[in-house]
Amino acid sequence: MRYLNIILLIIILVSSTSALKGKCGPRFGDCDPGYCCSKYGWCGKTDEYCEKKNGCNADYGRCNISLSEDNRCGFENYTTCGNHRCCSKYGWCGTTRDHCGKGCQPKFDEYCGDKCQHAYGNCKYEAFKKKCGPGYGPCQPGYCCSKYGWCGSLSEYCGKGCQSGYGRCNK
Repeated sequence: MRYLNIILLIIILVSSTSALKGKCGPRFGDCDPGYCCSKYGWCGKTDEYCEKKNGCNADYGRCNISLSEDNRCGFENYTTCGNHRCCSKYGWCGTTRDHCGKGCQPKFDEYCGDKCQHAYGNCKYEAFKKKCGPGYGPCQPGYCCSKYGWCGSLSEYCGKGCQSGYGRCNK
């Protein structure tokens, strides 16, 4: 009978430990690597756990970064700019020095200048201010040379008049 009690105690301890391992948050800590912490404090890998719009808690696990639909970006809502735009320190997408320069959010952006948040947008401001064409040469790979001789990736650079000999162009 004594051994039976010990076995039952071991089973209870093992099952309660594995149940606690799926929890996350201030009282339970981080999820295992690769898992997301839901707003309810459970670890998982589906959108229910990992989407910031569903309440994913980035303090205790990973969260998916999605493409911005409203030009907002960065830590606030875990969205990235896309289209080679930068995520400013104030959380807005764009291609100006204010967006791509100092304070740009590197975690949300791959082209930021000093202290850029790369995961959320484009931080290489120099790609947008570079001249191209005869006498200047080509743009960086993946960029278009506009009819006015400037590198960029938006339709005004890649559309009508784009200089295909100095960068990519849209058909």
